[in-house]
Amino acid sequence: MTKQKKYSQDDRIFDKDGFTLRAACVCVRDDSESEILLVSSSANPDRWIIPGGKIETQETPEYSGMREAMEEAGAVGELGRCLGVFENRERHNRTHVYVLKVNELLDDFDDAKRRKRRWFPIEEAVQVLSPFKPLHSKYLNTLQATKNVKVGPNSPVILAAESPLK
Repeated sequence: MTKQKKYSQDDRIFDKDGFTLRAACVCVRDDSESEILLVSSSANPDRWIIPGGKIETQETPEYSGMREAMEEAGAVGELGRCLGVFENRERHNRTHVYVLKVNELLDDFDDAKRRKRRWFPIEEAVQVLSPFKPLHSKYLNTLQATKNVKVGPNSPVILAAESPLK
């Protein structure tokens, strides 16, 4: 089931402003949204991240987010609300972020041999992500802020810019 992908500049999908489009899923254990599944970074295995990646041609952001969660974490589940579109000016990308309630963790998934995965209480996940992936910690802050908010198709899109670390 393992496949290695190499993307070229031509494989990227851009929005009208020239930002690369990405998708990610904040994987939660259950409806309480108190535990988050993080995966180790492929570039820095001692650091944790939220599963996500580029949107491929002909994919919707929702499908892309679910695919990335399955490829990177082996997480399969129910897609929930959109947390928003988060902008990273330094990397010139915009990421559509969704909640995924995990129903199953696969043993055999694309990145099984090169990534670790672990459930974290949400407060600990925010702390672990903040130093190296501050935008990912903003996903979790938004998750907490919108937990009991009803969102629909006309809900506003959240844009959060990540400032470079100094």
